[in-house]
Amino acid sequence: MTCISFLLSQDTDRATQFHRTLLDEQKAQQAQERNQLQRAQRTEAKARLAHFKTELKKLGLSGPEHRQRLTVVSTGTVSEEEDRQREERQSLLQLQEVQLREVQEQCDGNMAEHQELQNEKLQLLVDMEKKKI
Repeated sequence: MTCISFLLSQDTDRATQFHRTLLDEQKAQQAQERNQLQRAQRTEAKARLAHFKTELKKLGLSGPEHRQRLTVVSTGTVSEEEDRQREERQSLLQLQEVQLREVQEQCDGNMAEHQELQNEKLQLLVDMEKKKI
């Protein structure tokens, strides 16, 4: 009987390890997504600033006027840009939390089903042993 318990325990350990690996992979993928979002946001912010500077050049302003407009608009758009980026990051984090919770719930459900199957196996083996005796 201890041999059977050992085998059932091994199955449970493998299932637990699989679920742990699944969760770790999900977390790693989410970290990668967050890093990609940050890089994309930086690139986009640089592109917007460059576009704004070229638009100012097209206006043909003098040096001081150009710098003044750049300073005035930059301070306003920087805070707007930061707010927009913060909202994007928060949205991504909320989505990732939901995804991680779903994976965790799926793993919990799988483990409950696994435990139920293990109990059924054990009961069948006990019944078979009783019949032998």
